[in-house]
Amino acid sequence: MTPLTRMLAHIVLPALLLGLGCVSAQAESCRVTANEMVNTATAELLQDVIKKDPELAKLDERTLVLEAGKKLITAERSDFKARGWMMLLWYGGKPGGEIVANSAEQLDTEEDRAHLYFVMGLFQLGSPKQETAAAGRTLLAQVKDTGKVTFVPEDMWELLIETCDLPK
Repeated sequence: MTPLTRMLAHIVLPALLLGLGCVSAQAESCRVTANEMVNTATAELLQDVIKKDPELAKLDERTLVLEAGKKLITAERSDFKARGWMMLLWYGGKPGGEIVANSAEQLDTEEDRAHLYFVMGLFQLGSPKQETAAAGRTLLAQVKDTGKVTFVPEDMWELLIETCDLPK
């Protein structure tokens, strides 16, 4: 099984189970919501990257994510950087987290910083700890108020900030 196939299996199976009603009400949790958002964005992006460069399909999952994430965080567009930070935080392990932390010092614009804070808030929102998830929700609300993160649709903001259930 290729790394992309494994990653897609982790995304498609839960989505299928959700659609069939086989997953409990916990599917509306903030953790599931945040992870689903990142999983979908990452899988779609990696599929496009591999289509453009089939040699990348030969890389193991962690290497693929680290390479793609590092490339994305150097992009000019802040929304591309955000997707790179998502990849690195969710799938890059400790090396990915260190890359994200080190990249914060190199951000030049308020828009870039807002996108990084968005990803950090989303990461916190996905925590199993109530205090951490609540802090993530607060950070996301502050980021939304800046108006600088425009790739997130209004209904997703509402879901992240108001609707999804924090851990108990």
